[in-house]
Amino acid sequence: MDIKLKNGDFALSENGRPITISGDQELLQRIENRLKLQKGSVFLKGDLGSELHLLQNCTADQIDGFAAECVRNALKGIREISVEDVKLQKEGDRIDITVIIKVLSKNLIYEVKI
Repeated sequence: MDIKLKNGDFALSENGRPITISGDQELLQRIENRLKLQKGSVFLKGDLGSELHLLQNCTADQIDGFAAECVRNALKGIREISVEDVKLQKEGDRIDITVIIKVLSKNLIYEVKI
């Protein structure tokens, strides 16, 4: 069980209490946090997060492999999942990343955009 996050803060119920989540919701929030946080940005947890923000420094022939490596490294501590595929869609300066994750024999599609 975890507290639901919304826009980087605790999500609150109508009575002002933090909303709790569990199961797939909790797992997807953990995945999102690890992918969106910059590696090294959390005090005392320097290995938490990803290096996806460095994609902008990659050449065209490096970007696909580097993105897949970043995603796998960021999520390797979550034992309930395996990363099945990482797909990139480039449009101008924008890079959309789709991560296909297998969770306990389910196929969940998680998408993070940077």
